[in-house]
Amino acid sequence: MDEAKKSMAGLQDSSQDLAFKFLFEDEQFATLAALESDESLEWKVELPDGQGTATFSGTPSVKLAGVGVNAALTYTLTITVESLISFA
Repeated sequence: MDEAKKSMAGLQDSSQDLAFKFLFEDEQFATLAALESDESLEWKVELPDGQGTATFSGTPSVKLAGVGVNAALTYTLTITVESLISFA
């Protein structure tokens, strides 16, 4: 076992997490939380400026954020990316 991560020329590293923060909305939260599993899913993210989309596969997890007095309830969808991200 190596003590440090090693790179090989010509290979791209896609091991990263993408985090998306949402204001809590019951139906949307329930839908995303139901996706949690060890199974990789296909994702498509439309860029907010309308300039294209990003597609990739990854494993989702959903976590509620801490709650403060008079603070909005939020949660984060984190996707562990398991493929190259393709932009179109």
